[in-house]
Amino acid sequence: MGAWGTGSFENDDAMDWVYELEEAENESVILEALNIVVKRGDEYLDAYESCRALAAAEVVAALKNSPSSDLPNEINQWISKHQNIELSQLTHMAINAIQRIKTHSELKDLWNESNSATEWNQVIENLEARLTQ
Repeated sequence: MGAWGTGSFENDDAMDWVYELEEAENESVILEALNIVVKRGDEYLDAYESCRALAAAEVVAALKNSPSSDLPNEINQWISKHQNIELSQLTHMAINAIQRIKTHSELKDLWNESNSATEWNQVIENLEARLTQ
């Protein structure tokens, strides 16, 4: 994972996912990213999957009018064209995905091995709070 910060979009995997979202006609890319993490059960999650799911969860929060302050412009543009998405299922999936990522994932372990674990955990808690508003 090429990361330059603790934010949900401060890594290569998330930004690659943003480019996929830009091409999407509907919420299928969001569902796919979240579903991969949620359907894994107790399996250990790769950092790649986790980064993509966190980016998708950020889009859900933004669709709920609780965007991150560092939301990429590409996502703002996509959201402006897709305002009529049903959010209850996406919100539930996003919250479940975050729970999995922060308890049993390579991404969590990588951040815990760094000097930025506290900052990353604050980013995740902030995202969770914005999803539950």
